[in-house]
Amino acid sequence: MGRRSEESGAKPLEPQGDATVHVHVSRRIAIGLCVVLVAPWVLLAIWAVKPENAPLQEPQEAVAGAVVSNGRTEPGTSGPWGQLEYTRIAIELPEEFVFVPPSTDDRTIRWFFKGYTEDQVVALFESIDLEDSLLDHLKAAPYEPAPDGVWVTPSDEVILKLKPEARAKLYSILIGFQENSLFIDPFCYRPALLDERIERSGLSERSLELFKSLLYHHGPSLLLFADVEPALRQIADETEQRRFVKTISRKTTLLAKLKITPDCSVRELVAYWGVGGRSKDLEPLLDSLRRVEGGTMVDLLHLLPRFVRQRLYTYPRAVDPATVAKQDCFWSAFNVFNDEPDDRYADMTYAAEMLQRDYYHIVSPSQLGDLIFLATDDGTAVHAASYIADNIVFTKNGAMYTQPWILMPLDDMVAIYSIPYPADRPLKVHYYRRKAL
Repeated sequence: MGRRSEESGAKPLEPQGDATVHVHVSRRIAIGLCVVLVAPWVLLAIWAVKPENAPLQEPQEAVAGAVVSNGRTEPGTSGPWGQLEYTRIAIELPEEFVFVPPSTDDRTIRWFFKGYTEDQVVALFESIDLEDSLLDHLKAAPYEPAPDGVWVTPSDEVILKLKPEARAKLYSILIGFQENSLFIDPFCYRPALLDERIERSGLSERSLELFKSLLYHHGPSLLLFADVEPALRQIADETEQRRFVKTISRKTTLLAKLKITPDCSVRELVAYWGVGGRSKDLEPLLDSLRRVEGGTMVDLLHLLPRFVRQRLYTYPRAVDPATVAKQDCFWSAFNVFNDEPDDRYADMTYAAEMLQRDYYHIVSPSQLGDLIFLATDDGTAVHAASYIADNIVFTKNGAMYTQPWILMPLDDMVAIYSIPYPADRPLKVHYYRRKAL
């Protein structure tokens, strides 16, 4: 979702020791998410991805995406990390990663209502204040009973004409059923930042109006867009279709800089940013910057571990998951302080064992590299990230090569991943720190 997550039906693995592991597998348009076992006292689940219809390549260096920025900067909150300054940017897919389903593909949209009978589905449609013509179309749509629910096949005409309020009510139900993950996995946007997110897209006014007409609210703080393929079928020009995909899938991230002044404490800055045995490399740089008259700014990339420096703002290459380690959120979070990635963290059992052996639970993150896990109230883990500073995290929001490594506010990450979960059972956030740091 905004993250474009991967969630779906469970496929259990054999537990090892005291660990209980489950795997969830699904396919999403251009994005993926996987999860892992996170703690001995938390029951966990792993969600893996199903590859996209795109050619596979041998693993190479990460690919940088195009960046759109309005140059707006905001000051951060000062702390042991110093004084940070942020510029919001929107990073979009490299051209070779843009996938548009061929017009010859049979991509009929189907909705699954788990636990419903046909009469209950009709009653639901009647309860969400649909226009009479749309309600009649949905009542006449093909219904296919299944052992645990009902499939409904709406037309593109019905989907495109849903009002935002009706779309929000209907999709908030559908998104709770993993069977709908193929077609309902929304991109998310902050309403106040929507124009900034799509600026300089090159899209025609007609395409922009189409996009905006299909947005719907998720609470007061998020706008969602889920109807990618019905929208693409309204755009005849292939170049415009590709531009549309690149625009809606842009990822908001942050460029961050640290302010260095003559009176700042180099010792304190080195203590924070040099964690993980990097103090000797950072102290000469920070001390030299402190001597600049009037102060200066240094890009945060110069202060982060090598693993992060090499990947931030880039996309991984598309690879064959059968031969190359899956570069998901957990692989990324556990490898932050490894100059050379340890691909054993792609093995969820190994990652769980290392978490129990090498990490301990903390109340809140306050050190560079603290691990952050999001989990459901029953202990199912859905995401992992690494704390940077000032409520900012380093994250890869999905396992797919169409997901870049980015910086984002922790609160935004939690909000995005919380979309499929009911308000009375919100995601819980767990924090861990490596014992050796």
